[in-house]
Amino acid sequence: MNQMSLLELAFGHIPARILHAAVELRLADAFTDGPQDHRDLAKRTDTDPATLCRLLRALAGLGVVTQVDADRFELTGTGRQLRADAPDSIRDHVLLHALPEVWRSWGGLGHSVRTGAPARDPETGRTAAEFTLRDPELAATYHTALADGSRLLAPEIIRAGDFGRFGTVADIGGGDGTLLAGILAEVPGPRGVLYDLATA
Repeated sequence: MNQMSLLELAFGHIPARILHAAVELRLADAFTDGPQDHRDLAKRTDTDPATLCRLLRALAGLGVVTQVDADRFELTGTGRQLRADAPDSIRDHVLLHALPEVWRSWGGLGHSVRTGAPARDPETGRTAAEFTLRDPELAATYHTALADGSRLLAPEIIRAGDFGRFGTVADIGGGDGTLLAGILAEVPGPRGVLYDLATA
């Protein structure tokens, strides 16, 4: 890995925050067919037009939108994945993993490595998981994100593992069972065991 690649990783928090802002504002959902004037999008998202235009330009740099002219932007195929109604949506993933409480807990990673203690949000005293799962709305987002991630990863996991040689496949901490269901649908023979907390 070269120096520029390392620098891109070091500054990875910037695109993460840009994507999170777009999801938090439901910006992708505000797009209709064809190019949209940023002032119309600002009305739909209740945002400042000039500042939203700058965010849209940043999103254009990430391939989420295309800038058609000085004022108009169009959602790309990549950007459509940030829509709540997209079949391949990653909206909940982006929303969840850049929540301020989750974000702050990552700031304690060095402390966790030094002490072995879990990272906690300095404001709430909770781990990211504790904070997320205690809020019903965030917990729903968390479980949807996990299920979406399982659907995305299942084909690769199935290709990588020889699940047919087992009589039973257990998914520990498997949430709603999306991954296990995907494995059992593709691999005849094994029975499945799903184990998780009652809140999952």
